[in-house]
Amino acid sequence: MVTPGAGSPVAGQAAVVTGAAGVIGAAIARTFVDAGLRVVLGDVREEELDRLAAELGGPAVAVACPADVSRPDDVRRLVRMAPETFGRLDALVNVAGITHVDDILEVSLDTWRHVLAVNLEGPLLAAQEAARLMSAQDIDPGTRRRGVIVNISSQGAEVPIPTSTAYGVSKVALNYLSRTLATALEERAIAATIVYPGMVYEGMWKWVNRKRSRLWGDDFDEVVLRDLAETPTGSFQDPDDLARMVLYAVTTPGMVTNGRILWSEAHLEW
Repeated sequence: MVTPGAGSPVAGQAAVVTGAAGVIGAAIARTFVDAGLRVVLGDVREEELDRLAAELGGPAVAVACPADVSRPDDVRRLVRMAPETFGRLDALVNVAGITHVDDILEVSLDTWRHVLAVNLEGPLLAAQEAARLMSAQDIDPGTRRRGVIVNISSQGAEVPIPTSTAYGVSKVALNYLSRTLATALEERAIAATIVYPGMVYEGMWKWVNRKRSRLWGDDFDEVVLRDLAETPTGSFQDPDDLARMVLYAVTTPGMVTNGRILWSEAHLEW
């Protein structure tokens, strides 16, 4: 069980984290609870969600809500659980995402549509529902806003990824959506921020690069060494470091991070 930080500026606030059963989502949820936030955990993996909620301290601070973000009814139920359980919604973090590895000439429409449904439509639906709920709240005196939406995007939005076309397109579009939310919701004192993760080995990176290695005939261990050599730190990103970047977006008062891209680590070679 994580002990919440009573002196945190967001102590007692409530957040929804999608994709919470994954490595990145779980790290964000732990970091939030440690800072005093209460969390609603969303994911399609029910057993992992239940374990995480129990680890974080149970219903007083963390509740599990199985949800598929490609399903509108699931998204609405997930987002509404925060005010229903904790009385308000202060932060939405859209972490849930999927990718694919295919030759660009072989990408099927089913793959294309499924990736965009999860990576783009899910965040849109969640942001719409969250913004409606946040708009009805008073401005919090600590954060000086009604709420914040954080979208986990990708550095892949900056460069072409030949084997993950639908993924790259979804992240470029997510950035546009995020900036549009930032502009449209600013007058309501609701911020929208984009976060670019670095290479989290046990997250999406390992699966993707094993698939790419097989597709290209590369040695996976050599891919690891090459990618590490191209990072500023020479190491994979600790999910907790990324989580602290997300916490920064949630705890920074006012609209300082509104419409901004926060780079947790630069890596633009694919």
